[in-house]
Amino acid sequence: MANRVTVLRDGQRVGTFPAKEVSTEDVVRLMVGRDLLTVDKTHSKPQFRPPEGEPPLLDVRGLSRLGVLHDITFSLKQGEILGLAGLIGSGRSEIARALIGIDPIDAGEFRIDGKVPRLSSPSAALKAGLVLVPEDRHIQGLMMRHTVEQNIVLPLLRQNSQWGIVDTRACRRIALEAVEQLRIVPPDVTKTVRFLSGGNQQKVVLAKWLAGKPKILILDEPTVGIDVGSKAEIHQLIRNLADSGIGILLISSDMPEIIALSHRMLVMHDGRIHGEFSQEEVTEEKIMAKIMEQIMARREKKTS
Repeated sequence: MANRVTVLRDGQRVGTFPAKEVSTEDVVRLMVGRDLLTVDKTHSKPQFRPPEGEPPLLDVRGLSRLGVLHDITFSLKQGEILGLAGLIGSGRSEIARALIGIDPIDAGEFRIDGKVPRLSSPSAALKAGLVLVPEDRHIQGLMMRHTVEQNIVLPLLRQNSQWGIVDTRACRRIALEAVEQLRIVPPDVTKTVRFLSGGNQQKVVLAKWLAGKPKILILDEPTVGIDVGSKAEIHQLIRNLADSGIGILLISSDMPEIIALSHRMLVMHDGRIHGEFSQEEVTEEKIMAKIMEQIMARREKKTS
């Protein structure tokens, strides 16, 4: 719609350009100050090859909750990005909540590294190596009036305390390392989180849960409401985390995003898994066709 595009970075104007002369990739590069892989339909992902002879990191069998989830079965390998696609209310976030112990399950089980964990809370899930980065960073992910450091070290306070006294040096070190790793701007751990941009707030949420060195990371709408530059950085971070061996369960309503990032994809509707696509065969059209197939089948069932 615009005739000209002005790009800002770190509070400074990078430049103003005719809109016809700059692509999305150009804008991203100017915003972040370097080239990044952006998400589009033509982005090529390396073929995922799971470790041979190793059990899945996460093995879910028959997970059910009355009226919400129905016989959910899937596995997640080390270093794999498994996408959960579907419309809002399809049951994607409900799977995440059930896995980390927020919502109870009525049937089924899941294993982490071949063992059945007893997870009654997110803190118990963290100990087992499973964490959820929630969709709403303002309400569920952050303490907006606290500092970057206080947010990042919150899940680790017990580990870095003795006799009720917090090891402030250890906490500061953890926060500084996280800020450097995730390129949080400004790189000031004493900065109040509410004064950061949306993209950097999201990086703080990620840093908070990555500091505990999880085996499995559930990302629920990880780039909603953030600028294109931060979005590209988070996409690259997700790829890097998978390359490091972390298993990632990715929930996203952004079709190009989930298609470009996922090695496999499950399609959900009405609390059930209705299809699976490999990275080679998946397209946005196939996902929507699978969803519409279930919507029409349900309508026919109601009218018959």
